[in-house]
Amino acid sequence: RSRGRGRKNFALNMLEPLLTEVPEEGENGTKNFEEHQFIIEKKDMENYDKFPVWKIEAGRLQKYELVNEDGKIRHRAVPTYRTWTAAWRKQFSPIKTKLISQGFNSEIVEVEDEYFPRPSYKNSEISEPCPQVKELSAQQPDLAPSPLVAKERSDSESEEEEDEEGDDDDDDEKRNSESSESESESDIEDAPVHNFEPGKFIIEVKDLSNYESYPIWKIENGKMLHKYELIIEDGKIRHRAVPTYSSWMPTLRQQFKPIRAKLISQGFNKEIVEVEEPFRPKPPNDGSLERQYEDDPLVESFNIYMRIFLSQALESNFLSIIIATNDQFFLKALQTIDSLIDMKVNEIDSKVQWNDKFKDCLKLKPVMRELDRPNLKQSCQACENASQPAIKSIHLYGQPYDLSNLGENSVDPEENANVAQEFMIGKTAAMYVGSYHSLYHFKYHIYERCLAKINIIKESGNYLDNSEVINQCLQNRAWILKLFEDLKTLLEKT
Repeated sequence: RSRGRGRKNFALNMLEPLLTEVPEEGENGTKNFEEHQFIIEKKDMENYDKFPVWKIEAGRLQKYELVNEDGKIRHRAVPTYRTWTAAWRKQFSPIKTKLISQGFNSEIVEVEDEYFPRPSYKNSEISEPCPQVKELSAQQPDLAPSPLVAKERSDSESEEEEDEEGDDDDDDEKRNSESSESESESDIEDAPVHNFEPGKFIIEVKDLSNYESYPIWKIENGKMLHKYELIIEDGKIRHRAVPTYSSWMPTLRQQFKPIRAKLISQGFNKEIVEVEEPFRPKPPNDGSLERQYEDDPLVESFNIYMRIFLSQALESNFLSIIIATNDQFFLKALQTIDSLIDMKVNEIDSKVQWNDKFKDCLKLKPVMRELDRPNLKQSCQACENASQPAIKSIHLYGQPYDLSNLGENSVDPEENANVAQEFMIGKTAAMYVGSYHSLYHFKYHIYERCLAKINIIKESGNYLDNSEVINQCLQNRAWILKLFEDLKTLLEKT
């Protein structure tokens, strides 16, 4: 959908290509969901006066809208895309088309007559059932159905014979069209995995939306978690063991999800694994984010905001340049988002009297981990004059940086940025510390995610110049709008 607002044109929803399965021969010479194959949604097979068709292209579907040209019904390509997975085959049927015309960013096709959707009629309009299809519904007109319709009837009959399977398919279809949760989170939730045994892998719940740089953890003997960081190897997303550990206890289970990973290589002090497909975090692909946020008045500023940090990830002096040159196109959007974040940070400051040492560390260290620590006989270290008992421990670490241009700040050579500082916090601090830290370091974390996204694109093997890389990222609306949703959630949290 193109919104036509000034310099913005972010209608595309492009994701990294998925593997195309080997096509199977279908009825009447059609290929079953082959690359460049045209398909139609089954729900549109009686929408004969305005049905769209879709073309399969590199892990996505491009929409072709119905047009009346020279007195004939044809379909023109439009810049509207949907993601495509083999799991959605039951919702579509393959069709044949012929190319009518093709030009720059324009293509018109005509659906072959035998695949044209047929109008349906009421019972009173039918004198007798069509003799060419057994047990044809009384709602079908007395004429030979297209192979497309016949196949649809066959599919529906088989579904009636398998009621339970049919019910499951209906549920799946409903979830695909209405659910706002990502496919990956559903898979992680439902798939039988393990019960947090030593040697198994887990992912933090908060990283289920960190699609481009999520770490995973391996449960080790001795109540330890071993960290595996995301890498790109041979064009694939994998995870490599790093010498970073965290404590593990059964009370932390609610903060993690079990996953499966397969071993790729193993050597001295080095192990690389690959998370199995159903357990990889992915953005929602059902269009729910577009429907919810694409018309939000703040989205236009956020699109420019994202362009800034994608550019910063490609050129480390980009922020410094737009500040020095007073580039208002970028600075206006930057100030719009920053002012909303600052207002929310100040609002939390008015509710919580932070201890100065804790607050300074909170602002200095961009990475934070929370651990539940019940039954601690210690007072809160985060708030002034706090008498509340501590219920959590906060670990703060990471390289200090300049908030304006994201450049690294110099630190004491003897200080290790990766060594965490720990604070015990009470109930009040626990309510606000996560939001406060995420808001204050929002630019840093957006930059980190842009950097990771760009690395994935660059390691994919396709050479793109910087502007092409930025546009590819911005056109991935599910990714952009999920980050926008994260911001909105932080700003609206009370």
